[in-house]
Amino acid sequence: MSTSSPTAVLRFLVLTPVSYNAAASESAVRDVGRAFASLGLDQVELVGSADWYRAQFPRSGTWEAWIWDTVNGKDYQTRRAHFAGYVVCETTVGRANAGILRLALQQRYPAFLWQDQERLQKVTGLNQEQADNWQAGWRVQTVAIGD
Repeated sequence: MSTSSPTAVLRFLVLTPVSYNAAASESAVRDVGRAFASLGLDQVELVGSADWYRAQFPRSGTWEAWIWDTVNGKDYQTRRAHFAGYVVCETTVGRANAGILRLALQQRYPAFLWQDQERLQKVTGLNQEQADNWQAGWRVQTVAIGD
């Protein structure tokens, strides 16, 4: 008789830009899933940021509260963090995605960049390049995984 417990499913938030329509967001989530599977990580649940926003923002009320809850909040029933990590799909991000990534990195959550069928890269930081551009004013800094 086996005494091992089932493997926990890791839940990642896939951060897509506001310029993505619903089909593009769903496609990005599927593609990220394939990238994780190619690494042997098949026990991963991916949640698109647009879906997460629609479900959670009304409870938060402000962008700052939503960003904080996205990274620091916990599931009411399981008391586990909402997400084990984050994946961004573009090298430039807007204010909300930058806020999520910055807070996630501060809390030492893993964050990755996946773009255009390339392999996943580790996100190491953000640079604000255009303070007045809330849709794409931050550039994601990355390193290749293994570096």
